[in-house]
Amino acid sequence: MTSCVAVEMLPADYGDALHISYGCGMERHHLWMDGGLVKSYRENWRQRVRQLATEGAEIALLVVSHIDADHINGVRAFVEENQRQVEDEDFVPIGEVWFNQYRHIRPYGKKEEEVGDALRAYLKWPSQEDFVDYVSHRASRFAPLASRLARTSLEEMVPKGVSEGRTLARLLDGDYPSNESFAGKAVVREGEPPVVELPGGARVRVLSPSKEGLTRLFAVWESYLKEHHLEEVLAVRGMG
Repeated sequence: MTSCVAVEMLPADYGDALHISYGCGMERHHLWMDGGLVKSYRENWRQRVRQLATEGAEIALLVVSHIDADHINGVRAFVEENQRQVEDEDFVPIGEVWFNQYRHIRPYGKKEEEVGDALRAYLKWPSQEDFVDYVSHRASRFAPLASRLARTSLEEMVPKGVSEGRTLARLLDGDYPSNESFAGKAVVREGEPPVVELPGGARVRVLSPSKEGLTRLFAVWESYLKEHHLEEVLAVRGMG
């Protein structure tokens, strides 16, 4: 039997934007993972999403792997625009979203004294210079590109995506089923990879994040909320 699966790696600057479709003939199903920067969406993959809309297709599963700006910002721009197009032919229905929000990861929080170390480990590019230096040492041929990106996309360059994560969470709230395949809790691997059945017979094995990864992510969210005097969110169940 022919396996009718197609994977598109769409232009996403230095992030990711993946479109996976499967199913033969007219029975096509679509998954989307991450979206690069805002300009990645506006200049690149918006056209692909609009094509899905004209075909009457639905995105069965939208995955936001993590809150770094080069993965989440394009998704945020898409969801924001899609919300305005609910009554238009450009609207693309989304069956389910996998995105670990603050409310999902609260059970994995660390003790107060451990938050600092986890936060410092996560913020690997605290400045434009650090970003360019990192890329230059890892792959010198990409140094000019890194410098250009840092100049033109400075606001999106540093992976401090908690504010973007909060914005996306608000956009999704009440309109899209969130982590339903995990009973509304965090998408996480604990022990053997969980297997999730998707429309059309596809099966997804979730390899990450681990419990430890969610603990580190919690430290980043909590630090941001405290730094921006949003402590009340920490005490309200279901917020974030």
